Amino acid sequence: MFLNLKIRFLLVSLVVFTTFWTQFVAASAKSSILANESSSTGASSSYELYDLSFQNINDFGQFKASTLKGKKSFWIVFQKGCQSCRSQFKDLNCLPTEIQKVAIGLNGTREDLVQELKPTKFSGYAIQSNAEFKKRFSIKGTPTLLFVNEQGHVLLQSLALKKCDDILSQFKNFN
Repeated sequence: MFLNLKIRFLLVSLVVFTTFWTQFVAASAKSSILANESSSTGASSSYELYDLSFQNINDFGQFKASTLKGKKSFWIVFQKGCQSCRSQFKDLNCLPTEIQKVAIGLNGTREDLVQELKPTKFSGYAIQSNAEFKKRFSIKGTPTLLFVNEQGHVLLQSLALKKCDDILSQFKNFN
């Protein structure tokens, strides 16, 4: 009986180890692929963004980020009362129309975010962040800028004010 318990313990241990090892190898391979993608593009991270859905700020409708698939996009994360965000919005008006613009409100009610956007004359998608976005992207402050390629990968995440010329040159680097 003691030998039978020992064999069971060894079998269970082997199954647990094999499962852990398989997950570890898969995670390592994925990390390696993401690191290779990042180093080849000069990007700091590579996350899928186009599989998320958001609340549209202006009309309570749903915004599916997948509608941007096949297009480059520039996302600005903003919040109520952020003076630097207001300044950054002014520089977004210079972007060519083939680059989609998305303003994503981080904190505040829908009404607060609408009021924050009004004076900026922002022309683009205006959406409210959700728990999944906050979980995937560690936003340290606002404004945070996200440069997104045609497949929905965030190629660069930057917490800094960028002028129009800087923004345009960043997009040219991601061709």
